[in-house]
Amino acid sequence: MDDNKICFITCVNNEILYAKCLDFLNRLIVPPDITVEYKALQEASSMCDGYNEAMTESDAKYKVYLHQDAYITYPYFIHRLINLFKERSIGLVGMIGSRTLPESCVWWESKDKYGWVIDTSDGFQREQKYLTCAKNKYEEVVAIDGMLMATQYDVPWRADLFDGWHFYDVAQCLEFRRAGYKIVVSVLPCSQVTHDCGIVNHTGYLKYRDILKAEYGEELLKINGKRISTMANDFSAHNVILDDGTYTVSSEAPPLPSRPWYKSAKRSLMLAFGNELAGRSIVDLGCLTGGYTLEFARLGMDALGIEARQSNFDNCIFVKNGVNLPTLRFAHDTVWNLEKYGKFDAVFCCGLFYHLDRPREFLRLMSSCCNKIILIQTHFSTIEAIEKFNLSPLMKHEGLPGRWFSDRQPGISIEKLEKMKWASWENATSFWVQREHLIEEIYNNGFDMVFEQYDCLAPDISESMTQGYYKTDNRCLFVGIRIGV
Repeated sequence: MDDNKICFITCVNNEILYAKCLDFLNRLIVPPDITVEYKALQEASSMCDGYNEAMTESDAKYKVYLHQDAYITYPYFIHRLINLFKERSIGLVGMIGSRTLPESCVWWESKDKYGWVIDTSDGFQREQKYLTCAKNKYEEVVAIDGMLMATQYDVPWRADLFDGWHFYDVAQCLEFRRAGYKIVVSVLPCSQVTHDCGIVNHTGYLKYRDILKAEYGEELLKINGKRISTMANDFSAHNVILDDGTYTVSSEAPPLPSRPWYKSAKRSLMLAFGNELAGRSIVDLGCLTGGYTLEFARLGMDALGIEARQSNFDNCIFVKNGVNLPTLRFAHDTVWNLEKYGKFDAVFCCGLFYHLDRPREFLRLMSSCCNKIILIQTHFSTIEAIEKFNLSPLMKHEGLPGRWFSDRQPGISIEKLEKMKWASWENATSFWVQREHLIEEIYNNGFDMVFEQYDCLAPDISESMTQGYYKTDNRCLFVGIRIGV
């Protein structure tokens, strides 16, 4: 073994990406006593197979297993790495990772994340920056991301179990733990790597997660103090079926595509676009657990769900990881930042509008980001008050008549808000616009065709409107369509 040699190992199926990766590697400042080697594995059958092949061929003490789309931007990376490896108990170094593994076994869904990188995993370039102690050179973790995994000891990759492209990295971290070595994230006050991965293909994701749990179940139990099960969090709504047949809520409950609310939204989309839904863009605002966003993507649409609540967003990522849909994306953000995601052919706002204290302003924001059709599934107020929600007297707000609703107590901590999955996020009181004025306001925002869509109340529409849900809860689907666009 050559103690003064470092080898950069990459599985390559895209020469353009790898050329860019090499360009960044060639810019690194190399210590005068260190030799650098590069190994590109073409047509590897799996990540583990490729890495094992290169590991046995290279005599370098230091090995950096690097994705072809990961670009090391910190010029003193090699100096930094060798300095960390002076601590002989450290076996594996990464750029980003977590101190615990959640139910899903996905490190980035952990609440204890560390590191700093720039990546494009949700289709947008953004910083992933997590808490670290500025006094530390590293943070010890359980798992690191596979974009970059650096070692000073050779531990075989589990090609016998992971013959694909998912969970090999978490498995390798657990192998190093079995060997008695530390896994750490290198800490600097800047990003060291840009991971230009784009939206990831999750084919086989659930299969390899199950393999991971079967092999390392006892280690995971010791790490987290509880057994790892299938679901990341309890799903409060949106019963959808993942690619492996898993139901997110229950196999005994009706799946979302069979529900009237989804069917009515789909009919409106087809009214606007005909059978040409494929390739159309839609944003699902306050997407909860991502069920509608998923089903829109299954229609062939380019679907983005935006969700502010971390516990809900975790479930969105669980859904995304459970299907092979490149056009399905999620963003952890407030819906008030909608404009930064650009314009969409369709805007879908279900279960959110009545949680806002500035509905008129938000309707204008949605309209400005909508090319063709807007769908608002919401509660509304009426001249005659309903008893159920203890609404305020009729009054004007933002120039529109409506009633105030006490959504929750003010001053609630983030921890408590996370558990209140059905409450407003940023405001304690919400304003429900009077039905007639909501319809008019949609029209005033440039939608030539505006209507209230009653088939979402099916099959008992008349009963619902006279004495059932519509009558008692004042809720329906409002649609605006721009004609000639």
